[in-house]
Amino acid sequence: MQLTATQDIAAPRQAVFDLISDFDTLQARLVARGVDIEPVSPPGAGALRSWRASFDLRGKPREAVVRLAAIEPPNRMVFEWQSSGLHGRSEVGLSALAETGTQVTLKTDLMPQTLSARLVVQSLKLARGKIESRLGGRMAAAAAEIEARVNNAR
Repeated sequence: MQLTATQDIAAPRQAVFDLISDFDTLQARLVARGVDIEPVSPPGAGALRSWRASFDLRGKPREAVVRLAAIEPPNRMVFEWQSSGLHGRSEVGLSALAETGTQVTLKTDLMPQTLSARLVVQSLKLARGKIESRLGGRMAAAAAEIEARVNNAR
């Protein structure tokens, strides 16, 4: 199953990339939302990092291992993750829109590895419209925040 969302941001591509690739800030925000994150990258791993995340989803505790598989500033980042029989790949791509605009595209592929994960993905397929709508809303909120941060920095 693939989920896709696109959002235009009124900020230069490099500035957007710098903000969305600030993993320390992202980690602090996730912790504030109740996600426990532990870095698992070995020292000297460079830009390609890994994390173990623990969180509640629909009332059940879950764990995931997330790995930054590729980073190509200021064009894209690719994350691979796995959690209880479900593997995924998320790509964040950035395209320049003139000199002062950026289009951000998020593509997530869900790949079930077990029967129970297949059932979860099937239920997500049934709710695809609602999920993509919520994802679009979150991306719009993030875009507004990025625009505000870039404008305040000028």
